[in-house]
Amino acid sequence: MNSANLQAYREMLADAVRMAAFDAALRARARGQAVCEIGVGLGPLSLMALKNGARVVYGIEVDADALSIATRLIRAAGFGPDRFIPIEGLSTQLTLPEKVDVIVSETLDSTGVGENTLRYLKDARERFLRPGGVVIPERMTGLVALADPQSWAAEEQWWTRDLLSGLDFAPVAPLLRGRFHVLDVDTEELCSTWIPWLTFNFNSDLRLPRVIPMVIPVARPARVTALAWAFDAILADRVPLSTRSEAPPTHWKQGLWPIPNPLQVVPGEIVYVEMHLNSETVLSQMSLRVVHVTRDKRAAFLELLRRTARGQG
Repeated sequence: MNSANLQAYREMLADAVRMAAFDAALRARARGQAVCEIGVGLGPLSLMALKNGARVVYGIEVDADALSIATRLIRAAGFGPDRFIPIEGLSTQLTLPEKVDVIVSETLDSTGVGENTLRYLKDARERFLRPGGVVIPERMTGLVALADPQSWAAEEQWWTRDLLSGLDFAPVAPLLRGRFHVLDVDTEELCSTWIPWLTFNFNSDLRLPRVIPMVIPVARPARVTALAWAFDAILADRVPLSTRSEAPPTHWKQGLWPIPNPLQVVPGEIVYVEMHLNSETVLSQMSLRVVHVTRDKRAAFLELLRRTARGQG
C-alpha cells in the first residue's frame, strides 16, 4: 500500500461524522445478519458490523494490501474466519457463497455517487442481496449551489504566481476550470440555496437520466465562479449524513466545478445548468452546460423549459 492511499484512509478514519453515522446505521441493521461490505479498505465498517452483532461479514476489496491489513485488524479484535471472510477483487467479478441481508458500501465522493457508486451497488443489489434485504446507504439526494469560494480563488491564484526558480505554471490555471475539485465552501460563499438535482434510492433501480436539468435561483448579488456540490443521505433507520456547508464538516468537504466564464448575477435571475451523462451509472463521465438567465428573460426561458419537458418545444 502506498503512502497516498494510507493518507486517504487516515482522513476517512479521522472523520468522526462519517464514522459515527455508519456505526449508528450498522447498529440498526447488522445484528444477526449476513453482511457484505464493498470496498473494505482498512476494515472499519466491517468491524463495526461485527461489533454490532453481524452473524458474518463478507468483505470485498480490490487492494490486496489493504484487505490483508483489514483482516489482521479484525482477527486481532477477536473475529475469526467464520465471522469475517475476506474476498479480494472487484465486486462485479465475484460471487458470494450465500445471499446477504445487508450490503454496506462507502464508495462515496463529494457529489455522493462519483466513485462508480451506482454501478457497483446496482450489480451487488441484483446479485448479492436476498429479497427483503437492505443497502446502506438507503437513499441520497445530490445537491448543487452557486458559489464564489475563496478556496477556489486561492487554488487558481497559486498556479498563476511565480514559483521558485522563476518557473511559470500559469498555463495550468485554465485547465483547472474544466475539472472537478474537492475544496471547502463556506455557507456565506454560496450565492443560492442548495438545489436537489436527483434523489437516489439504493434499494431500487439505480440509473441516471442521460440529461439532468437544474434551475438555480440566485439568492444574492454575486460573482459566481463555480458550482458547489454536496449530498444529503439517509444511511439506515433515519440515520442522516450530510456534506452541506452548514453541516458538521467531513473529509468529503464540498465538490467544486469551476465555471469557465464567471457570471455576475443578482436576485431574481436564474442560472440554468444542464448535466449531460454518457453512462446511466457513472457520474464522472459528464459535461455541463451553464446558462445565465436575466430577470427580463426568466419567464420566457422557464416556459420554454416547460414546453420542452412536455415535448412541445
